[in-house]
Amino acid sequence: MRQGFNRQSGPYTEYEFEGCEENIRGLAQDMEAQGCSEWQIDHDGCRYMLKARFADDQSGDPETPLDEVRLHANRAAVSIYNGPGFRQVAPEDVQKIRRQQQNPNPDFTPAVLGGNGAELLYYLLQDGQEHYTVSQPVLVRSRAASSSYDFSAYTNAAYQNVGYIIDTSHIAADAALPSPLLFTLPGTTTIEEDDRGISYAYGWLKHYPEYTQAAGNKAVLTQEWEFGRWAVWGYVGSGVLRLLADYAGF
Repeated sequence: MRQGFNRQSGPYTEYEFEGCEENIRGLAQDMEAQGCSEWQIDHDGCRYMLKARFADDQSGDPETPLDEVRLHANRAAVSIYNGPGFRQVAPEDVQKIRRQQQNPNPDFTPAVLGGNGAELLYYLLQDGQEHYTVSQPVLVRSRAASSSYDFSAYTNAAYQNVGYIIDTSHIAADAALPSPLLFTLPGTTTIEEDDRGISYAYGWLKHYPEYTQAAGNKAVLTQEWEFGRWAVWGYVGSGVLRLLADYAGF
């Protein structure tokens, strides 16, 4: 927020907001409806900035927060042993390949390996292909306003369920997503158990919120939910499977 004086119009209060083009243009219309005497939109690539000026005798309540929802993906390197094409490789073949990688035997031949992709796995490792890249969806929800804006109601909800695995059917409510949502959320929440009895949950892990106060009297509260495959044992202690209570094992 910035206050100033204009010789023609008198004292004024100016507010600045940042966000995507659609939200900024919508906010400009809202500011105009609230009596804004002048507004200006600038942009730097996909980042749009709005300056809205109110004459002091008609400033009303310009504290309309700017909400933004976006979906992006983190890239993670995963061991090639866990690759989708090698899940049927026999455990004894995996052990043979690992031993050969750790202590090379010049007399070793891939012919001793069984089928189901074991030889291909061995050759890829020989060529140095130890990992493959996967994309991990991340849902981001942010609210921006001036630093004098009352974030309390929003922050109370932001701290709820932090550290919990949230299933896809509950994510819209937890993230207070707009309706209709203009993109499709990936994945469904399931729990699977491997042949060793280890359980994994596919779902959205809610992270701790981030509050940023920056120059120009701006403040932003950001939340993130990360979709992935999570080992159940790492979360049971804190009860993070609360939203997956239908799983009979817990």
